[in-house]
Amino acid sequence: YQRRVRGESSGINAEYGEVARVMSVLQRELNDFSINKSNDELQKQSELVGAMFRQRLKELTDAKTGLDSQLEKTNQEISSVEDSLHQLREALRSKDGPMKVATTRFAVRSKRPNVEQTRDFVHGGLMNEI
Repeated sequence: YQRRVRGESSGINAEYGEVARVMSVLQRELNDFSINKSNDELQKQSELVGAMFRQRLKELTDAKTGLDSQLEKTNQEISSVEDSLHQLREALRSKDGPMKVATTRFAVRSKRPNVEQTRDFVHGGLMNEI
């Protein structure tokens, strides 16, 4: 009797063992499937992030190039304005001497007797110079 119980018990244990082995194989396959699926999703996310990063990097590079170009144009305009300002100052300095002469001549003329204080051609020329 004991042998029969042991034999049945061994058969039951063998069946449980086989079921456990099959379940273990199925669990490994399910785990492999889940890992592969997660890996594929991570790979897709990585490619998407990489593409977006490259796009943003290109936009940033384009913006920097545009700003550098605008800076160069602005610096050229500033240089041009500074040159023009320098030329205007030189032109004013070149007119300073003749202006002083005309002012002095006008002051001297206005202090002369009444004959010289007329509004004639010379007076008009002095007023134009001043």
